[in-house]
Amino acid sequence: MKILQVNKFWYPKGGADIYCLQLTRELQTRGHEVARFGMQHPDNEPSRWNDYFVSESNYHQDRPTLSAAKRFIYNKEAAEKFQAVIDRFQPDVIHLHNIYHQLTTAILPIARASGAKVVMTAHDYKLIAPNYSLFAAGRITEATKIHQYYRLLFPGASDESLARRVLLATEAYYTWLFKRYQKNIDLVIAPSYFMQKQIHEYRANLPTVVLHNFTESELELNPVPQHERDDFVLYVGRLSAEKGLDTLIESAHLLPEQKYIVIGEGPAAAQDAPENIQWLGYQSRTVVRDYMKRAKALIVPSKWYEVNSLVIPEAHTVGTWVIAANTGSIDVLTDGVDGWWFEMGNSADLAKKITELDTLKQSYTPYANSTVESHIAQLLQYYTASAR
Repeated sequence: MKILQVNKFWYPKGGADIYCLQLTRELQTRGHEVARFGMQHPDNEPSRWNDYFVSESNYHQDRPTLSAAKRFIYNKEAAEKFQAVIDRFQPDVIHLHNIYHQLTTAILPIARASGAKVVMTAHDYKLIAPNYSLFAAGRITEATKIHQYYRLLFPGASDESLARRVLLATEAYYTWLFKRYQKNIDLVIAPSYFMQKQIHEYRANLPTVVLHNFTESELELNPVPQHERDDFVLYVGRLSAEKGLDTLIESAHLLPEQKYIVIGEGPAAAQDAPENIQWLGYQSRTVVRDYMKRAKALIVPSKWYEVNSLVIPEAHTVGTWVIAANTGSIDVLTDGVDGWWFEMGNSADLAKKITELDTLKQSYTPYANSTVESHIAQLLQYYTASAR
């Protein structure tokens, strides 16, 4: 099968990009021919398709001009280069990932006209809201629910500048009024049941199925028993406000004798962080897995609707207990079986759960939420069954 994978970033910038890179490799390993389309960037993986990529742009840094605003909504260069890729590759399936802002919906009618099956994985909430994280001013926001995009201009609906909020709202109205997604996509793949529910509640009018992301890690056959694990709790992920780093830091203040290890990079500053937190920055996947094997627990203190945490399935493969905020969006954790929920944003409740780790007698048996084989098998079924 000839499959065109479309994502704006082709380096491991975030979870969506990591998934896209892994998926491409797994499909190629199984004998499928895979082409790529995206945006030029010095960190992109080498590919014979890179010459077709659109020019690099960063709308958080680029000078705001009328031409940049137009390109933000409709990228003519992306449409032309995408058509060139289609003409050369002649795909059977076009799998879209994150395309907004850099590639834009300009490519969607071309995908539809190609005759290929068109599927899209929803890695965030951009399909239903101009604020793709549904997070602003330190909390979850659904201000624009059901096409009320003008409310993005209200206080607390976005952390962007007023000019950028106007642009985002304009883009959302353009996409909705002209039904750019509805007319051109056969199927949306939601990485969680919560995401599927949100797409329906926001009246996106898009056919959706649920397919959890996979983990490439093998199951740990001899997990470290809970009572033999090192005396630290672990955070792995982006260091940003929506990830709940402030809750994590506050809990560390409450437990000065408890060691915390934080792995990851991002804009969130470690303000007022106590000395019992060790900041390791970016680490390789091998190093992360080694820490996860030995940790008393993995902490997931998110304050936004996590789309599908990649670190929780990773913890499951090594039998590590997970303590996660009860945002309502994580459906790969069973309270009391492989972890505990704590009240979102409540550092005292998180601290309480951490102290209760000493009551655990043993680790649970490692398991995989979704294996590579099962994920690819189901995805291939969607590829061949997603015609209109």
